[in-house]
Amino acid sequence: MATPKRRFQAIERLAAAGLSVAVSVAPIIPGLNDEDIAKVLTSAREAGATRAHYTLLRLPGPVKDVFEERLREKLPLRAERVLHRIRETRSGELSDPRFQHRMRGEGIYAQTIERLFDTAARKVGMRMSSMTETAPTTFQRPARPSAQLSLF
Repeated sequence: MATPKRRFQAIERLAAAGLSVAVSVAPIIPGLNDEDIAKVLTSAREAGATRAHYTLLRLPGPVKDVFEERLREKLPLRAERVLHRIRETRSGELSDPRFQHRMRGEGIYAQTIERLFDTAARKVGMRMSSMTETAPTTFQRPARPSAQLSLF
């Protein structure tokens, strides 16, 4: 897995090559890493990213049990607070599979995270993007070499 430093270096290289770079801040874990949103967006913007989006933590199926177990093991003093915050964004549950809710959550705490993200992005000069946004592409399929033999 790439370290944050290497990820920001990749953003710098892509931006230096003239590409429009978007960052995905994910997963946002309510009560655990939501306080780092502004710092991450500032670093991404300084590296050359111009757009950003986020995904709220999703805990589908057995993932929620593993997450809760590890959270309680690694952060026993914060575990209840984090689990409470996740439930605040998931209608009292640790997961919400509904299409319009699973990536963003709902409720006051989810709205607070969205506002925090939007404010931090605007402050550093980034615009919100969507994971489904169609970005212009500079990809070009390489020409087939003439020495390549065809099987057909």
